[in-house]
Amino acid sequence: MTKIRLQTKTNIVNNNDLEKRVFKIVALSFGIVAILYIYFLAHTVFNVLAKKNLEVKMKSVATDVSNLELQYMSKDNSVDMSYAKGLGFVESSATSFANRENVALSSSLLNNEI
Repeated sequence: MTKIRLQTKTNIVNNNDLEKRVFKIVALSFGIVAILYIYFLAHTVFNVLAKKNLEVKMKSVATDVSNLELQYMSKDNSVDMSYAKGLGFVESSATSFANRENVALSSSLLNNEI
């Protein structure tokens, strides 16, 4: 008697819920990207607002500087020789700080160095 052998091929694939794991990874990646997008968007908005506040402060400081320059110019124009003499200043006379005698003396001292 011949025995007939029946061979059945069964392909059982056990992927250990591969589809669920891929979905979780994709969902997690999307969540991380969404959070980073919100963070960078908020960071950009806050930087724009800070820049506008600094521009307002810069205009205020520029106004203060121009007022101080105007005060300086008005006081600078009021200072003259009579005002300085009234405060006790005296006009200096031009003197020669380096003449030939001083130069000759210093060169002879240089030759006598040890």
